[in-house]
Amino acid sequence: MMAARNTLLLIGLSALLAGCFDRDKPSGKLKYDDTTQSTTGSSYDSDAADVGGDGMGSNEPIPPQDSTPVALRAEVDENWPPPKFKPVTYKAMSARRLSYAGQIMRVANANGVEVELAHAIITQESVYKLKARSDGVGAMGLMQLMPDTARRWKCYQPYDAECNLNAGNRYLRFLADRYNGNIRTIAAGYNAGEGTADSYLHGTRLKGKNSGIKTPNGVPLASFAYTPKQRARCPSNNWHPTPDCEGQTFDYVRSVLGYYLTYKQHPELIGKTVEPAPSAVAHRQGRI
Repeated sequence: MMAARNTLLLIGLSALLAGCFDRDKPSGKLKYDDTTQSTTGSSYDSDAADVGGDGMGSNEPIPPQDSTPVALRAEVDENWPPPKFKPVTYKAMSARRLSYAGQIMRVANANGVEVELAHAIITQESVYKLKARSDGVGAMGLMQLMPDTARRWKCYQPYDAECNLNAGNRYLRFLADRYNGNIRTIAAGYNAGEGTADSYLHGTRLKGKNSGIKTPNGVPLASFAYTPKQRARCPSNNWHPTPDCEGQTFDYVRSVLGYYLTYKQHPELIGKTVEPAPSAVAHRQGRI
């Protein structure tokens, strides 16, 4: 009798857990084609991975950039919105960035994502804090995955660095393919969702987001992301907003672009070695 009761309890518990962790169920606010997404990178099942650590990376060796990432385009549609450059050399952030550099390079390579873009998103999202969690919306980890986004890309332990980086980079590759490498649209999609970026890119209506306005690069106009205080003092449909009037996604895109260009110009910040110019090598070797 006792054995039968225990068997029933185990069956009930198994059914409950299966309902809580339905991995095949699409999630997220937007519909998507799971068969298409599955080609953008290897699936990472983090159930067997331990979540923990002190927020510093693995300090693994930095591999060469050996993938063939989607070619990115930063200078299109009249440079709108323009990049915003912010400091990236804070001591604490620099230490965290370099501690994850090898792992980020490896995961970006595996997913065909340009490593500078991955770093730009992480810098903007979490400043390399593994345990970062946004107030209100619940975005988690290094690449600040929303719960729906984490499940969408098969990451069930978003505070595990490997799981989080895999999911975030798979999403970046999906967006890079979708938007033909346009960094501004990729960043807008990562921040606001591809449905929002699509609506502004093509001028289609999206309830609560866009009334049919078409913008360069699919970046929402600042006026459509105004806070109540901004609405009181900022002009409507402001294509060139002052800093006080920049909407959240508008500012996000500018910042990501600024970080991307900074890391392209200073690869040593993300642990990439720079080969000296041929003339410098020849000079050292006494050939010129």
